[in-house]
Amino acid sequence: MPETQNETIPGAKWAVRLCAALLIGFAFVTAFAGYDKLRLAQLEDVEEPTAVGDAAFFKPPGKFDSGAVFVKLGGQPLHPTGTERYALRDAKMIRAGIDDSKAFRLYKSTERGGRDGDFFFLKVAPGQYLEMSRERMAE
Repeated sequence: MPETQNETIPGAKWAVRLCAALLIGFAFVTAFAGYDKLRLAQLEDVEEPTAVGDAAFFKPPGKFDSGAVFVKLGGQPLHPTGTERYALRDAKMIRAGIDDSKAFRLYKSTERGGRDGDFFFLKVAPGQYLEMSRERMAE
């Protein structure tokens, strides 16, 4: 009877080790991708400091006076300075806060220089704003 020889493929041990390392690496990448997908909302949270993309439009009543109170900011009522709507670029409107009901954002304008302080703008349509003030304006 002939002697049995050890019939192994040269480098078989290294091939098995390489395969195992690749499978472990693939499992790690798959697990990390699943973990990453669970945090997708957290990873892709984009905050826009301007009025671009704001679709929460305030619908003012047809007739109102300067004593009307449309929104409150920090518990203080904001009154319209008039019935005029201002055509301002959304990209030039910087967010100044959110009203107490959390429904509308209030903005400051970088286009209308010199009107800072207690003047805010409430978005009523794309590129259309209503000026608001903490103080009631004279009629």
